[in-house]
Amino acid sequence: MNLSSLSSASSLYGANAISSRVSEALARPQARLEQQAESTRVQLSAYGQVRSATAQLESAASKLQENKQLSSVDGLTKAVQGFADAVNGRLATVNRVSGNDSANRTSGVLADDGKVRAANNETRRTLEGVNGSNRDALKQIGITVAQDGGVKVDRQALQNAFAANPDQVRQTLNSVGQQVARQSTQQLSATGSVSAPINRLNEQLGSIEQRQADNQSRIEQSQQAVQQRDRQMAQAQQAVQQGFVFTGIPAYNRIFSS
Repeated sequence: MNLSSLSSASSLYGANAISSRVSEALARPQARLEQQAESTRVQLSAYGQVRSATAQLESAASKLQENKQLSSVDGLTKAVQGFADAVNGRLATVNRVSGNDSANRTSGVLADDGKVRAANNETRRTLEGVNGSNRDALKQIGITVAQDGGVKVDRQALQNAFAANPDQVRQTLNSVGQQVARQSTQQLSATGSVSAPINRLNEQLGSIEQRQADNQSRIEQSQQAVQQRDRQMAQAQQAVQQGFVFTGIPAYNRIFSS
């Protein structure tokens, strides 16, 4: 290998090594930011499921206040069953994302976040009422509130209660529906136990994404600087090669031709 080839190879190796080290150093914080962003998105998705389930519960509770819908056995049964399904559905969603269900006890996305479980506790306390007043009233019309806040409907007992005293049944459902709907609305408000964490996570994600954008800009600027340096080194190497061709060879010839 001649002098020009050796010099060119050495310069190229040095430039590539520097460029590689720079890229690796800049990529590490970007990778950490992406992990943080992905974790935040996963939490947002989990809270989004809870928010959707809470909105369904709010809607189902509101239907217990519609006396027109509760005027017939079929309408009443449908509204009550819909309410029970909404309560149980929200309970299952919270247990799943918080890792409280038996199949997912250690892997819940929000296992370390007590706010999401607080939402279920608030609803359970509302269903039970002061000193168990709501729980007892619901039991009299065939609706059982379990210890964990789940709801079970005995349709036959509900229909019998409605046949015996429809006004009392409607009054009980109106009262409980109003309380649960109000509680759900509070949870869905900007400062509520469901929406407040979502707002916080959205702000957190926005901050991470801005840092990602800033870091990406720095990466591109650094890469451009390295590329500029590579071009300068290539130009310098070319100048050395040209100098050797135009001054080194003629001098060599003069020495051995004299």
